[in-house]
Amino acid sequence: MKPVDHVDPSKLTIGNDPLPAHRARANKYADLMAKLKPGQCIKCAPNHVGQVSNALRKHIIEKELPCQVRSTKNYGDGMARVWMMPVAQKLKRAA
Repeated sequence: MKPVDHVDPSKLTIGNDPLPAHRARANKYADLMAKLKPGQCIKCAPNHVGQVSNALRKHIIEKELPCQVRSTKNYGDGMARVWMMPVAQKLKRAA
């Protein structure tokens, strides 16, 4: 078991700081995702592909974009890629 990290009361201080007017950003990738267009990809380290993929999936759901996420951990250059791909529309079958 890890040792419990207790708060040392002697290191706490009282302040008169005002409450911030804006909320903290929930998605640290939001600025990057806003610039991404369907068909483009994000280049990242292979061990970060899951985190970036999940953030992109969440962005697509929140913005209701007609896109899907595709990724690979090894693009051949030692880096991973996460794509935002447009969803292919299914054609109606002729009767």
